[in-house]
Amino acid sequence: MQTSDSLITPKQKKYIEKAMAKLPPISVVVQRILVLTTDPATSVDELASAVEGDQVLAAKVIRLVNSPFFGLDRKVTSIRQAVIFLGFNTIRQLVMSVSFGYAFDFVPKEELDRFWRHSLAVAILSRRVGELVPGMDLERLFASGLLHDLGHLVLLTAFPNEYREIIREAVSSGDIIRLERERFGIDHTDVGFVLGSEWNFPNQILDAIYYHHKVPPVVCGSELPNLEGRRGAELEIVALADYLSILTAHGIQGIPELDPCWSRAGIYKHCRSYMPPVPEMVGFLHRDIVRTIENYGAG
Repeated sequence: MQTSDSLITPKQKKYIEKAMAKLPPISVVVQRILVLTTDPATSVDELASAVEGDQVLAAKVIRLVNSPFFGLDRKVTSIRQAVIFLGFNTIRQLVMSVSFGYAFDFVPKEELDRFWRHSLAVAILSRRVGELVPGMDLERLFASGLLHDLGHLVLLTAFPNEYREIIREAVSSGDIIRLERERFGIDHTDVGFVLGSEWNFPNQILDAIYYHHKVPPVVCGSELPNLEGRRGAELEIVALADYLSILTAHGIQGIPELDPCWSRAGIYKHCRSYMPPVPEMVGFLHRDIVRTIENYGAG
């Protein structure tokens, strides 16, 4: 895995760190969860106890676990039950994903709601598409989708007025990366990658953050050295989910032009009806997203 030092130039990193300096410190509870979720020796009891120490966080995890998205036969009423039904790895990814919202709870509610609705949509779609591709880690795909756009929040925090204008322009142009680079010399994938590195995200999630606008076929002819096999498939899935989120009215930017390279994607043989999506599929995905978000309580 390449590090932020090898992917981001020193000038870019200095600019990103200046933006990140405007973020408030994350809470003690979230810091504890960050430590636990990066330690392979963490026990179920330790993680459950940490999550239960924050009633709001615990409630969000329970609501998400009980959504139709997971399709459990019985209602989960505690974090411990959630671990029993879904397993430690799934809960760890959910807790890690949900907890980072606290670092940005000062962002205006309208902006934060729009961001998390988009992020949840990409998480849901990443998992749905991943179900069609053999060998995928569905929980990691969910977490990657939920965290892929964290750089947006950093830029919104550091440059609130300028970045809101960029988002407004992106709704009509469909090219937020170009607008970000023209204004700042960096884009939200650079910022999110550096932030995720600072917060010790797993390598696969860092890949999704940095490459989700750079993955073939999103960019015709682009090459991703050392990102093949399962890692490459995960990146394609998150990139496709990001595109589908826009078509299902849960995107941050406007609808981009359909890239003809989608037909060359490695996942094409598994989910042809998603690329380009047929209207019936878009309608089904939209309903799926709305039901899950309503249960989760976003917005």
